[in-house]
Amino acid sequence: MAIEIDTRLIPVLDTTLAEYDNVTVINGDVMDFDINDLINEHFEGMDVCVCANLPYYITTPIVMKLLESSARLKSITILIQKEVADRLCAKAGSAEYGAITASVAYYA
Repeated sequence: MAIEIDTRLIPVLDTTLAEYDNVTVINGDVMDFDINDLINEHFEGMDVCVCANLPYYITTPIVMKLLESSARLKSITILIQKEVADRLCAKAGSAEYGAITASVAYYA
């Protein structure tokens, strides 16, 4: 299952993924979905892995939504900008360390 907010990409994804009957593309904003409901409805009893390419401006809210969802996620693999990665992995006391760093360390 893929959630894509950009309506311009939906026709491209529909064409590119047409031969795969195991892929569903939803046009919407991931922030509007209840992660637990989505998993329970479509992936009951399955291991769930999240894989995403996240834009800079929405990375923190999406990461926090996933971590705070209490959903049974086997893994979260995301492609993010280096500056965000530096913040996620920052050492305590460094200039990059912040609330998101502490949250990721706590949940993951």
